[in-house]
Amino acid sequence: MVTNLDGGRTTIRRGLGETRPDLQRGTFEKSVKRTLHNQAADMLAQPNPMPNQRFLLASFLSATAIIGATMGGAGVLYAQDGPAKEAQATRQSDDEGNQPAGNEDRQPDAHKVMRPSQAYLGPVVAKMQLNLMKGEQILDTIHVGDLLTVLQQREDSLVIQTHSGHKGAVGFGNVAPLAKSSPVYDRLIARAPEDGRLYTLRAGAHYAAGEHEQALEDYDRAIELGYEEPHAYTSRGLFQAAMGRSAEALADFTKAIELDDDDAVALMNRASVYLATGKTDEAIEDYSTAIDLNPESSVLYNQRAVAHKVSGDYKAAIKDYDRALEINEQDVTSLLGRGFMRFQLAQHEEAIKDFTSVVELSPENAVALNNRGYNFQALGRESEAMEDFTKAIQLAPQYLLAIRNRAWLATLAKDIAVQDPAIAIETATAACEITEYKDFSDLLLLAAAHASASEFETAIGWQEKASRVADKQQLELSKKVLKLYQDEKPIDPRLLEVKQ
Repeated sequence: MVTNLDGGRTTIRRGLGETRPDLQRGTFEKSVKRTLHNQAADMLAQPNPMPNQRFLLASFLSATAIIGATMGGAGVLYAQDGPAKEAQATRQSDDEGNQPAGNEDRQPDAHKVMRPSQAYLGPVVAKMQLNLMKGEQILDTIHVGDLLTVLQQREDSLVIQTHSGHKGAVGFGNVAPLAKSSPVYDRLIARAPEDGRLYTLRAGAHYAAGEHEQALEDYDRAIELGYEEPHAYTSRGLFQAAMGRSAEALADFTKAIELDDDDAVALMNRASVYLATGKTDEAIEDYSTAIDLNPESSVLYNQRAVAHKVSGDYKAAIKDYDRALEINEQDVTSLLGRGFMRFQLAQHEEAIKDFTSVVELSPENAVALNNRGYNFQALGRESEAMEDFTKAIQLAPQYLLAIRNRAWLATLAKDIAVQDPAIAIETATAACEITEYKDFSDLLLLAAAHASASEFETAIGWQEKASRVADKQQLELSKKVLKLYQDEKPIDPRLLEVKQ
């Protein structure tokens, strides 16, 4: 049984996936961004986030980088559990200081409904000062430039949550999407050009708009002006990491830690960069320090488990996943990680239990279905494996790993009810189309599928094409396989075995 993982230059690619089907291994930038994004999503789900996480994480999920730590006192919170205690935002003044006329402060934009041209999927920025009212009581004051969480979009308003946790409705004209909010901060900076915090706020807007260099320039300017808050360095470090600048990111995270050695977020982020650059010992040390500060964070145990996995200490990884799941038994990321580790240790029954738990919690998780299917296959339960591979592809039609697994199973299955040359050819062709007929392992697969249908001339043609894109090691295999087809014999599965 071939058990190598997807990715890398291998003879044949099939097995288990470690992340979402649309994310493949790639550059440092992608690796760090994926790690940080996963941490952000997981930490937002925690019942008791660590201090400063709220700014840091909610913005990242909107802007593809963790930018919220820049928000100082004008931040965005995750949605609290329970029904919204909705209030109404009343307008006090806009970002130019203009006061509303008439009774507009009681019914903002009542005379003019502002409907959005697109969905508001992330945080929004207040364009004017607003009072959040409940009856005659002022619950909260929203200042110009404050970042607000969007909880719900209605036809004529947004239900938002403020930094202090209050919820209410605001008109579309009173806020701007984060990616379009830099003009709001431009005007604030024009009035207070020496206020470093404002530059960090605008940096978040620039990054959300894809203007990465401008974001870094604003962080540089904020720090030049003497804005020495730890979160400024943490946030700049996150931008640096997302842009692939590992040395600069590490320097910023280290500075943030020097300013506040209790900052578990900076420790976690520095660990992520260490991990992405192959410094697993340093990563484990930082994660361990962060865990000492926050022993009830399942995310930190999850991330240290990843570092243990990379270092090859699978048992230590499982121990950390166990602890993460003690804290949060519905932690899908830890269930996936532990299942993967159990697979690596040939604990297939236990791995199946973990992936089944993921499917129960997240029925559309294609990775869990693929991974469970491969463990079924390892136990000889081929019909169940085929069912899972098929479901995974239905959920994620471009999920290359599941496509390969299904095609190889249809080609090589011992169960005559599962072996199906037609399905093998169809699915192998889909894999080749995705990789544009340039990948050796997929061309090998397509040739093997045709050979399983006794279409040996066609198999020879595809195998010869595979030989033309093969490296030295692959070429030796290709010659042996080609000889079998020339003798009108199907592929020998033993040729595909990879020593771990």
